[in-house]
Amino acid sequence: MRQEIRIWCDYKELTPEQQDQAFALWSEVRQRDDIPWQDETIESLRKLLDHIGVKAKWSVGAYTDSWMRLQEYEWQDFSAHQAMSWWEENVLSPLRGPDGKVPECPFTGYYLDDAILTKVGDSLVEGQTLRQSIEGLAGFVQSALEDEHEWYHSRKAFSEDADDWEYRVEDSRIVEIERR
Repeated sequence: MRQEIRIWCDYKELTPEQQDQAFALWSEVRQRDDIPWQDETIESLRKLLDHIGVKAKWSVGAYTDSWMRLQEYEWQDFSAHQAMSWWEENVLSPLRGPDGKVPECPFTGYYLDDAILTKVGDSLVEGQTLRQSIEGLAGFVQSALEDEHEWYHSRKAFSEDADDWEYRVEDSRIVEIERR
């Protein structure tokens, strides 16, 4: 009877060539996954629109033509001071706690809540109208999804995740990886 011997190694025990092989196998495993945090990212945008009370048609995704069209609103063409006042009164003030601060990640608990609020504020400061600032979030969220996808498949992400896996070596080659 022949007995199979499997040699499992930790990442730090691998040679540089084996580490490259491990990254390639890890990448194959992750190619089957959806974009991480995709649902939370899109939910941040949805919750902001709900909070503002706007109706919009929109399509947002990674590596697509993302877009948003708001219905007509009396405030849509506000810009400069008028837009900032409207934003503060209708969006930020209702979120403020007793300490006067907007809590971190007020819509979903995901970091993109804060990034979206900041993006609109920055766009208004740059002189965009409220409509332009809010509709521009489609491209902003698309970029966030693409950045997350690229990070998820990067060598840097692998290096942070590498110790959570075991690597099976046969004839000096990595032939299998398995999450601990």
